Amino acid sequence: MKKYWYLHLLWFGGVIIWGQYYRNFDVATFYGTIFMVFIAIEVTQLGFKVRKGRGVLAPREYELTSTGIHIVDDITEFHFRWSAVSDVIEGRDRIFLVVDSGRAIVFPKRHFSSESEINEFKNLVERECASL
Repeated sequence: MKKYWYLHLLWFGGVIIWGQYYRNFDVATFYGTIFMVFIAIEVTQLGFKVRKGRGVLAPREYELTSTGIHIVDDITEFHFRWSAVSDVIEGRDRIFLVVDSGRAIVFPKRHFSSESEINEFKNLVERECASL
């Protein structure tokens, strides 16, 4: 927000001008407009993060060891112990390691070089998460 504060000012300034121009507006329209402005700001900020290679879509390196899963990107570092994995779900094109009710570590199958590498990964997860 530091760098793009002027976008916020522009959006909210537009809302204030709109409110002054239309004095006889209904409340639902007003709050609907504010909601749409908020969504536009969030989408704009997501676009900036994606272009910078940050956020959810940032490239990451995953390392699976006997102690757990280590995830590293440009600005963050995570380590999940194998005991944190509560469930393993295999989809058609992804493998999900569920770490709690709202989070999972996702491994797209397209990033594996072969079917044998996918099977090796599944065997490792099975072996380390034997208590599941």
